[in-house]
Amino acid sequence: MSEGTSNPTEVSPRMREFQTEVDSLKVSGGKANPERNGMIAGAVLMVAAVVVAIVAYSTTHSSTNTADWADGAALGTIAIVLGIVGSTLFFAFGLRRYLRYWLIRLIYEIRGNE
Repeated sequence: MSEGTSNPTEVSPRMREFQTEVDSLKVSGGKANPERNGMIAGAVLMVAAVVVAIVAYSTTHSSTNTADWADGAALGTIAIVLGIVGSTLFFAFGLRRYLRYWLIRLIYEIRGNE
């Protein structure tokens, strides 16, 4: 071990200051985590879209009745809408979580340079 390296368990003064500032905010993580809940909802909607699309395909594929084809087309449209809404939710909440982390980091860095 070289002389210039520090002990990995040792916390820098700046990190301690950051931790005390975060603790002074008195913000709890709480059970309400909108990013995680939104990403889960988006994933569930995408899976539901696949299931509805499979049902729509099986409905139209096994019948010669035009009423069944119309039902299958309606189910297919619902599957497309579910897929779009689910992927949008998943992407938006994932991006929101990522950008929140970088915003906090940027604010802390700016305050450290003052």
